[in-house]
Amino acid sequence: STAAARTNIDAQEDVITTQGDIVIGSASGTATRFGIGSTNTYLKSTGTTATWAAVTSGLSGLTIQTFTATGTYSKPSTVAFVTIQLVGAGGGGGGTSTSDRLGAGGGGGGGGIKRIAAGALAANETVTVGAGGTAGAAAEGTGGTGGTTSFGSHCSATGGTGGVGGTTWSAGGAGGNGSGCDVNIAGGGGGNSLASAAAVGGGGGGGGSLLGGGAPQRPNTTAAGNGSAGGNYGGGGQGAGGSGSPQTGGAGANGIVIVTEYQ
Repeated sequence: STAAARTNIDAQEDVITTQGDIVIGSASGTATRFGIGSTNTYLKSTGTTATWAAVTSGLSGLTIQTFTATGTYSKPSTVAFVTIQLVGAGGGGGGTSTSDRLGAGGGGGGGGIKRIAAGALAANETVTVGAGGTAGAAAEGTGGTGGTTSFGSHCSATGGTGGVGGTTWSAGGAGGNGSGCDVNIAGGGGGNSLASAAAVGGGGGGGGSLLGGGAPQRPNTTAAGNGSAGGNYGGGGQGAGGSGSPQTGGAGANGIVIVTEYQ
């Protein structure tokens, strides 16, 4: 009835004493004063009653650590989660002899990206950065395979394989691959080479990686020349080219690990 409603409203008004007060029901169903909360608090349900709770801030910032050589990552006490971006090393380009030959390009390192919660991280994680594949020797040597890059046991990326040393047709090295990451990325394959009797053609270009460009293909020319190194990070080396004196291929670029900390 109207009278009962009026009585209920009066009862609620009677318990309010301070600006900002609200009225909630007690366990017995009676109107109860609930004083205003302190600054930066919000009204929260516990499932049975109401309470004031502190507003917790979100992520306060981020920090980036970069590993260009093997080392150890130490987890800060304030970190909430990290993202890992890693790249395997590039393969070396193939070398040539005095014959009319051209070397092939090395493959690009594989890559990957992974998000890891702080609770899944050890206090110290081993970070391994793959070394670039060696340049193919001047005696038609095949380039070396790039080293594998890894972050603890969480994720890794293999290096690209080396380009084949100079023959009339040389196969480019295969790209590496990511493993155990949320996103696994394959490196680009090295370019093949093809020479005529006069060695007219270009040494194969190196394959690219997630972060590094492979060395470009050599120009079509009869001039001898060593291969160029792959670009940072994880780019494959260029194959040697031309006739004349023996030439070496280009070395592959080292890998990298980038740790972004969210706090």
